[in-house]
Amino acid sequence: MPRIELIVDEENIDKRLDAFLAEMTPLSRNQIQNLIKDNKVLLNDTVPNKKVKTELNDLIKLEYEEQTLTDIAPQDSLNLSS
Repeated sequence: MPRIELIVDEENIDKRLDAFLAEMTPLSRNQIQNLIKDNKVLLNDTVPNKKVKTELNDLIKLEYEEQTLTDIAPQDSLNLSS
């Protein structure tokens, strides 16, 4: 299970936590919101409100499960000419 720790710098002050994490991680904003809801994100070692904004030197920790790709077989080309 990957863990990420980030410290907010001056360029990232006053951003919504979910938007900041979506920019800084491979996760989507929706995935981040779900992690916050599931208490998988800590802001300065406390569970944050989903609408919290970042402050200088905030310590953000998150833990998430890697999503595995399922076996997807390519489909044959569709013939749209009738």
